[in-house]
Amino acid sequence: MLSFLKKKNKQIEPVKTDSNQINSNFLQLQTGQALLSTEERKYKINIIKRNISVNEHQFNILYMSVFEHFATFCQNLPKNDVNTPLYHRYGGLIDYSLDLLSAVSKLKQNYQLPIGATSERQSNERGVWDCVLMYATVLHCTSFLFDFEIILENNQKWHLWQGSISKPYQFRILENLQSNRHIQSSLIVNQIISEQSLLWLAQYQNALESLLSVYSQSNNIILEIIRKANTFVLGEKDIITDSQNVEPKNNITRADEVIATDNIDTQEIAIQEEIDNHNIEIEESFEELVTNNDSIDENDFEIIANETKEESNVNNTKLMKALDEL
Repeated sequence: MLSFLKKKNKQIEPVKTDSNQINSNFLQLQTGQALLSTEERKYKINIIKRNISVNEHQFNILYMSVFEHFATFCQNLPKNDVNTPLYHRYGGLIDYSLDLLSAVSKLKQNYQLPIGATSERQSNERGVWDCVLMYATVLHCTSFLFDFEIILENNQKWHLWQGSISKPYQFRILENLQSNRHIQSSLIVNQIISEQSLLWLAQYQNALESLLSVYSQSNNIILEIIRKANTFVLGEKDIITDSQNVEPKNNITRADEVIATDNIDTQEIAIQEEIDNHNIEIEESFEELVTNNDSIDENDFEIIANETKEESNVNNTKLMKALDEL
C-alpha cells in the first residue's frame, strides 16, 4: 500500500556526527517554498494532497502554508539518526517529515475518526480529523529540531523559540539530548500553525486536545497512527547504501541528489492524471452539449447528466482499481 516510499538507492552526503564538532561552513538560508520545490519533495506533497479530501485552495491554506513554515525552521538540518543514513544528511529532516506525512496520509484511510463517534459525525468531520492528524505529524517532527545547537555567522547562539533561523548558520548535534524535546517544541507551535487554523479546530470536540496530545506523548489513536507510519518509514529506509562509504563533496544538498521515482510511482502518477483528465473531458463535453442545444428540455438534461455521471464513475472505478493493484 505504501510502495510510493520505496526509492532507488542513491548516493547521500553524511553529516558530521561528533557532537563537539560544528560544521565548518555556514549554510545559507532558504525560504520554505524554495526548500519544498525539488521534484522529489513536490512528488511527496502531491501524494499527501491526493490522500486529503480538500480542493487545491483549501490544501494551500490548511496544509501547504504549514509545510512551508515548518521547512523554514528545518532549513538543511539533518534528522539526528545515524542508523538511517538517508535522513542523516543535509536536508534530511524535511525529507523524513514528508515521508512520514505521506505514510500517515495513507494509513489514515484504515481509520474512522474520531474513534467512537457516530458514522454521521465521522463523515461530517473527516476534513477536521485529517487536519488534526497531519498537524500532529508536523508537530511530532518539530521535536527533532531541538537535537541541535544553532550558531549564526555572527557567532551568536540561536534558540528556535526566537523564530526561524535568521542568518547563515552552523549546527552541531547536542551531546545530551533532552527527553522533553516534545515539550520544548510546543514553544513554536504558533509559528508553524496559524492562529486561525487552531481556532477552527477548537470548534470541534476533542480535536484540539488530540492535536496537542503529541506534546504529552499520551497514548491515543493519533499517536498510534504516527508511530505505525514512523516504523514503516524508518524500516523501509534500511535498504539505502551505508553513508560511510560515500565521500561528501560539499555541505549543501546537491541538485543531482533528487531521487528518480520508480516504475510503480510513475504508474501511480500516470493513472491519477488519467482520472483527472477524464473527469475534465466529461465536464467539458457536457457543458458544450448544454451550450449548443437550446431545444433540450430540463428532463432530458437530467437524463444526460445522469448518464454522463455513470460513465465517469465506471471509468474512474476501473482506473482506481488499477491504481490499488500497483
